[in-house]
Amino acid sequence: MTRLATILLCAWVLWMEVLSLKEGAREWSPLSAYPADSYQACLDGAKAHIETQVEGYTAENRSVMQSSRGGRETVTADLKPKGIYHWTFACFPDSIDPRAKR
Repeated sequence: MTRLATILLCAWVLWMEVLSLKEGAREWSPLSAYPADSYQACLDGAKAHIETQVEGYTAENRSVMQSSRGGRETVTADLKPKGIYHWTFACFPDSIDPRAKR
């Protein structure tokens, strides 16, 4: 079974989820792809995106929280008056689309 999984995995895809707590809207978007043997590079890409988000909102004197859990990098910012936004960056195999209905 491991061999089959390896054959089916062609790439890792870095996805970004944006959640607007005010609007209740949630949207996933693919950002970039990495070769099948580069899961760590995908995670590093997620961390780089988070650092950019945090630096940008911190420079604007926004209230920002950052966390890392289970291969997901997240940042939450209070973008007054727009409300609170939550970004998640996560790596999924190319065969998984997080936009799919559950």
